[in-house]
Amino acid sequence: MVGYGNLGTRHAEVMSGLETLRLVAVADQLAEARARAAQDFPGVTLYEDPAEMFRTEDLDIVAIVTHASGHAPLSLLAADHGAHVVCEKPMAASLAEADTMVAHFEEAGRQLVIDHQFRLGPGATTTAALLDEGAIGRLQTIKANFTKSRPAGWELGVTGTHVFDMVCKIAGNPTDCIAHILTDGNDASRDDIKRGGYWTPSGMVDYGNPLHLGDNGWVVGDSLGAVFRFDSGAVMLAEGYVSDTYPYSGPRIEIAGERRQGERRKRGDRVLIELRGPKGRLRVCGNAFDEVYVARGAYPEDEKHNIPWQPVALPARPERPTMSYMAATIAPVYEQLIRTIEHGEPHPCSGVGGRRAMEMISAIFASHFAGAAVTLPLVDRSDPLAPR
Repeated sequence: MVGYGNLGTRHAEVMSGLETLRLVAVADQLAEARARAAQDFPGVTLYEDPAEMFRTEDLDIVAIVTHASGHAPLSLLAADHGAHVVCEKPMAASLAEADTMVAHFEEAGRQLVIDHQFRLGPGATTTAALLDEGAIGRLQTIKANFTKSRPAGWELGVTGTHVFDMVCKIAGNPTDCIAHILTDGNDASRDDIKRGGYWTPSGMVDYGNPLHLGDNGWVVGDSLGAVFRFDSGAVMLAEGYVSDTYPYSGPRIEIAGERRQGERRKRGDRVLIELRGPKGRLRVCGNAFDEVYVARGAYPEDEKHNIPWQPVALPARPERPTMSYMAATIAPVYEQLIRTIEHGEPHPCSGVGGRRAMEMISAIFASHFAGAAVTLPLVDRSDPLAPR
């Protein structure tokens, strides 16, 4: 593993919690992170320099759990040492880097897997099955909200990439995009473009280490709206804005202490995807897309515009008592990777899929600054926000 921050600890739980894997080494440039890893997993070899770890250890799988600016160089280095890679999202700091990663892993004959784990969860699989069964008829429109407390431009690479990957699982490949981005209520200009350090509601946090923390590439905008069309014929409106409260569709349950698998805590939805067809609507939401609701009928609203949402029963996730809730959502990514390596099964969280979500992000920025719709795949693979 490279990177032992909050998400790194979750990946480590998976590596140590699956019988088919063994966590042998952790690299992190921060001494305090290495100290935490040593405390959590006694006996694991620790490195300050990832390159030294790659040279020294005989690794089958490497998890890249840094921020986006480190994903491409570290993933390429791991592949050059013969390892398969599980890379956190967004898969890169730019579309051009994502292209390089996909091509390099294909040439190396190694698997590049992006941690879009929610597409493997019960909410995603149940929603896909309901659509196949015709629960709402032909999918016509999609409303997607990736709002959290960060500005929309920053949130695109954090939650937006999960939302776009989920929508692609449902609607297919995007074919074009038109978008508009605002900063403080005005059209975002090139002067508003920032380097995407880690954002908290109180402001930017500069960790001063671009390869390790706090850098997700160039970003812009605190609110945005984007319309995508897909090859399935569906149209999506995606929106993001800064909010201290999130939309929430289901019951609120408050739990003190650590959240374990199957538990919920009091909070609003991190994401919200609503699917509409001639026979009704589907809503996919929850902290890990773990809630699905259906409203049947050609126009399922009463005179007060109330929608009769009914919860859909989802299959239970496998019991993983040694893992936290978030780690349990990541575990299927590794289990599928092992099947891919051993039996050649295609991995649904591939680098190609991760690049597709990355391209949708790039298309939003490109469309806004072009003042017009753009066609996907993008012909210009350069970063539309890079300094000129």
